[in-house]
Amino acid sequence: MTHFKPNMRFSLKIIKIWILFLALSPNLLAETLSQEEIQRLLKRVEVLQFDGRDMAQVPLKLILEVALERTLAFKSLALSEEAAQTQVIGARERNHPTLQTSFGYSNSASLSSASGGSESSVNTISTTFSKKLDNGMSYGFTLSERNTQSTTLVAEDWSSVESTTSSDPYSQSSLSANLKVPFFKDAGFEVNNLPVKLAEIGVERAYWNSRSSKLGLLQGIASIYWDLVSIYQSIELQKKSVTISQQLLRDNQARQRAGQLSPTEVLASETQLLRDEQTLYSLRQDALKVEDQVRAALNLPVLPVGLYPSDIPSMHSEDLKDSEKLLEEVYENDSQIALNRASLKQKSFEIQQLENNLNTNLNLDLAYTVKGYSTSSFGGASDFGNSNLHGMSATLTWTLPLGDRKTQENLRQRSLESRQIQIQIEDRKSELQVGLQSIMRDFKVLEEDLSAAKALSQLSEKQLNNEIKKLKLGKSTSYQVSQFQQDLARSQQQEILRRVNFEKKFLELLVLSGEFYEYYQIPEN
Repeated sequence: MTHFKPNMRFSLKIIKIWILFLALSPNLLAETLSQEEIQRLLKRVEVLQFDGRDMAQVPLKLILEVALERTLAFKSLALSEEAAQTQVIGARERNHPTLQTSFGYSNSASLSSASGGSESSVNTISTTFSKKLDNGMSYGFTLSERNTQSTTLVAEDWSSVESTTSSDPYSQSSLSANLKVPFFKDAGFEVNNLPVKLAEIGVERAYWNSRSSKLGLLQGIASIYWDLVSIYQSIELQKKSVTISQQLLRDNQARQRAGQLSPTEVLASETQLLRDEQTLYSLRQDALKVEDQVRAALNLPVLPVGLYPSDIPSMHSEDLKDSEKLLEEVYENDSQIALNRASLKQKSFEIQQLENNLNTNLNLDLAYTVKGYSTSSFGGASDFGNSNLHGMSATLTWTLPLGDRKTQENLRQRSLESRQIQIQIEDRKSELQVGLQSIMRDFKVLEEDLSAAKALSQLSEKQLNNEIKKLKLGKSTSYQVSQFQQDLARSQQQEILRRVNFEKKFLELLVLSGEFYEYYQIPEN
């Protein structure tokens, strides 16, 4: 329970590594985008100039939508859900009717004495329709026809046999209907619908597994997006630092030419400018790397423009709910709890199946048969109306299981497993409660840190401006100015990081509470 936060960070780290791996492995990506597809994507954004590059201005919502549309992992997860759904369809169609038809022919001859015997040929055809109902009952119909023709055999001796006369063909037809009614074992809709319920649990599991994976991927993508926001805001700040250093160098060079400043001071200004330019170059390289990660996550390996994040970090104070209300949402939207609850239902259904197997088996079999006869081939069905040829039967079969120890032990095992799952659910709730408390506490700390960072940035900016004025009056040095300039850069960077960290922490809360899709207004499926 105490490892909630480290595990979350570890998961995000793994996701980022996976996305970076894809970025460096273009062969793993889908087909290359066509020009038409690229143009359709560009129509959804505004292209602007930033830092000498054509940049597509993209909000986080659009990034998430494109990810859902194009990311291969999401397509794979959708297929897993679809595969689980087919199991339900198969379970529902388990009692489909069957139609069976058979044809037969036989010919046999026999001698009853040395003087002769008989030969008979038989043609048969039979068609059976059967159907099991969802309540456990089953019924069927069988239509059969048997055509027989006999021939007399005359034997002069054992080695010479001849046929003499043939009788007229003789046809017998029958139509039977049967009904099987179980009273205890396998009786009723509930027990017979258990295969469907078990298959539906598979769909439920697939949904929660898929949902958890999707949210993890979306959270990872959103986290990278905020990293990109942080870098580009840092670039903007660093460009201002470069501008300040350039102006300071020009001022110092002018003062040196006027004999008011030593070469050492000019050299210090040049050093600070080079340092700021190097930092700006590093930030631009970092931005390109993070852009590659975003493109890989979106399955967009090739784009003619860069990606510029248009969203700005917010503290989201107005979006935070009461902890008690949040905790209930967290419980209801946690995939692990949902999967455990699905396992509980599965155990319950398995217990019902086992209890059904222990039931006494009392079945009633009913049959009604009509027959017809004819001297023409396959004409006996015309005689079905003769009530004297109708018959029926009723059979009651009682089977009592004795000493089914294996089934009883399986029942006990399922009961113990159910209790274990219930304990796991309570343990998970405790873990989630600690995790939520940790997140809410982090929000307060981040708010306090941000206030301090903002105050420090404002103070550092005032100190830098004052020190530049003092330098112009000859009451300071370029080295002192560079120190205040570095202090300002660090404090501004800390302010950016605090805002971005708040956004990332808010992502954790959205995933935990199940409100991610609703908040960003993107479709869940």
